[in-house]
Amino acid sequence: YDIESRIFNTKQGSLSVSKYHGILNELWIELDQYQTIRMCKIDAVAHVEAVERGRIFKFLHGLNHEYDPIIGYKS
Repeated sequence: YDIESRIFNTKQGSLSVSKYHGILNELWIELDQYQTIRMCKIDAVAHVEAVERGRIFKFLHGLNHEYDPIIGYKS
């Protein structure tokens, strides 16, 4: 729960984009160590794709508003 809260609350703020991504990536790696799910190969691929989509949305959502035109976000 703590790791997921830290991921949810992480925003770019004064960080560079690469530093912001690095922090999220470290948290995601840590989270992955606790989430072991046994499944067949096809389901595992679908699961990984869904997780990656969620991580992309989280990353984009946490970027500063100056990137809104680039990611196509309309406020």
